[in-house]
Amino acid sequence: MSCSFVKSQLNAFGVLAQRTNIGEYKRNELAVLPQLTFNLGARVTRYVTLRAGYSLFYLSNVVRAGDQIDTDLNPNLFPPEQMPLVDSVLRPEFEFRETDFWAHGANFGADIRF
Repeated sequence: MSCSFVKSQLNAFGVLAQRTNIGEYKRNELAVLPQLTFNLGARVTRYVTLRAGYSLFYLSNVVRAGDQIDTDLNPNLFPPEQMPLVDSVLRPEFEFRETDFWAHGANFGADIRF
C-alpha cells in the first residue's frame, strides 16, 4: 500500500482580483438627485376620494459594484506569475465606471371618510 501527498499552494487572491486591481480606491464626486412628483385626487362620492400619483427620481454619477469588475484577464499574471512582457497588458485593471440611475414610481389610493 502506498500513500502520496500533493503539496498545494494557497494564494490570497482570485482570478478577477490580481495585483493589478486589488486595493482600496476612493473618490469624491458631486451627484444630483432631482425628484419630480405628480399627485391627483378625485372625489367620487361624498365619502370616497380616489388618488393616483407618479414619481420620477434621477441620480447622477452612480458607481455600481457589478460594473467595476474588469473581466479582461492576462493569463501571464495568474499564479505562479510569469514575468510579463514589456508590452504586456496589466489586466484586470481598476477604473471607476459610472452610470446614471432612474427610478419610477406610481401610487394609488382611496380615502374613505365617514
